[in-house]
Amino acid sequence: MAEEYHQVFGGRIDMELSPLGHRQAKRLAKFLDDRPFDRIYCSPMVRVRQTARPLLDALGQAAVVIDDLREVDFGVWTGYKWYEIEEKFGMDAIDWLVHLQNGDVPEAEQMDVYESRIKRSLDRILSEGEGDEVLV
Repeated sequence: MAEEYHQVFGGRIDMELSPLGHRQAKRLAKFLDDRPFDRIYCSPMVRVRQTARPLLDALGQAAVVIDDLREVDFGVWTGYKWYEIEEKFGMDAIDWLVHLQNGDVPEAEQMDVYESRIKRSLDRILSEGEGDEVLV
């Protein structure tokens, strides 16, 4: 992700990859380009599509974009750095998952909602080709 988002609760911020992220995506594509994927799934997030792009180009494929694969919504924490969470909200960001599970973060996506949409996505992927080689 771009440098300004380093150590930030990015969640739904549709940020681009950093130059390092682009280099890593190219290395990942080289590592995976000899595997026969029937389909490659990704979220609509820019950074995810940028990560998938080199491999998709190498394989001559298009991604199957599933909206429900987008990242969790951190609510009011979105855009804040880890250390700012305690200063601004009085919570230890290290326990972010516990805070989300307990519903402590205002306007954040509830974990049961998040889990439900991810499960729905995985069920779709599995139903579209049992036994196929897929990458998510």
